[in-house]
Amino acid sequence: MYYSEVDCSNDLDGTNAYDDIAKFDLAEWRAYYPGEDLDDLDILDIGFWTVAGDYIAPEPDWRAELRDAHAS
Repeated sequence: MYYSEVDCSNDLDGTNAYDDIAKFDLAEWRAYYPGEDLDDLDILDIGFWTVAGDYIAPEPDWRAELRDAHAS
């Protein structure tokens, strides 16, 4: 499955906070979660590149919370 859009309809100030995202790091996400589907994904759980070329890594604390939640 391929996603090319981000739903920002719930941004509180009415702006699109994700306008700066050029592409998502699906290869890293798939390597971290082998065999999982991209059905429900949080922006904190996936790395991305900005239009300026900067890489923003997935948030490790968020991933730890998810791991702990799934373990219990």
